[in-house]
Amino acid sequence: EHKVRGFRIETSNDARQTLARAAAFLRSAPVQHNLVLTLLEERSAHPEPGRYWTVLGADAVVGVAFQSPLSFHAAITSMPAAAIPTLVDHMVEAAPDLPGVFGEADTSSRFAGQWAEVLKVPTSPVEGQRLYRLGSLSLPKGVPGQLRMAGEGDEDLVVSWIEGFRHETGGHPPPPDVIRRRIADRFVSIWDHDGPVSMASFTPPVAGVSRIGLVYTPPSQRRRGFAAACAAATTEVALQGGADHCVLFTQLTNPQSNAIYRRIGYRAVAEQLRYAFTP
Repeated sequence: EHKVRGFRIETSNDARQTLARAAAFLRSAPVQHNLVLTLLEERSAHPEPGRYWTVLGADAVVGVAFQSPLSFHAAITSMPAAAIPTLVDHMVEAAPDLPGVFGEADTSSRFAGQWAEVLKVPTSPVEGQRLYRLGSLSLPKGVPGQLRMAGEGDEDLVVSWIEGFRHETGGHPPPPDVIRRRIADRFVSIWDHDGPVSMASFTPPVAGVSRIGLVYTPPSQRRRGFAAACAAATTEVALQGGADHCVLFTQLTNPQSNAIYRRIGYRAVAEQLRYAFTP
């Protein structure tokens, strides 16, 4: 534990311990905190090496940050601006080689600025994303094909498509073993029209919120409505599976995907930024 400027930082290598401490805070804003909350849930169920920081002020949790895998940027929740110098001081001690940070735009920008000041290294914004929440779902009409859940026979295709997704977006999708586990757990869907033509995934609901992701259509099948149909139908499956709300992230560099999600009923709720730290 580390106390500076009225805020305390608790550090841990145990996702389950951090989740237990911060659960009430994270669940108090389940849409905005969905990414951190679902990743902590996954790390609790399937442990991987990681570093976890809980920010406390006046004995209440006001923020969470974590880095897992240990080669990855940190993910942070929004938190009071006054807490950020305290968090940075503590994270610099534990992870001076941190490659970057991702979170709500204001908080991640303040964090990056403080990191640059303390470590005297350049920091730069490298990716802007937008968080969307579903309003009223609108299923596209007239798109040929139907949704089905991916099965064991789809594993190699899905893994290859996710490699295409990573290459095209510069994103950080889960590794193949995690993807295969999600297929087995029936959280990956395929739009099928005389064979697979598009894919999407969703997370099990946490605090009532499921996140749609990994929406990908191979280049040869694009501009035929498959991605919109797949994302919308996958959203419907998530809602039928117990989600009260669905969210997704888009890259701001891709106006087409942003337009697709707005067309099927998603509405923007927050801007997110990822910064890279250069030693």
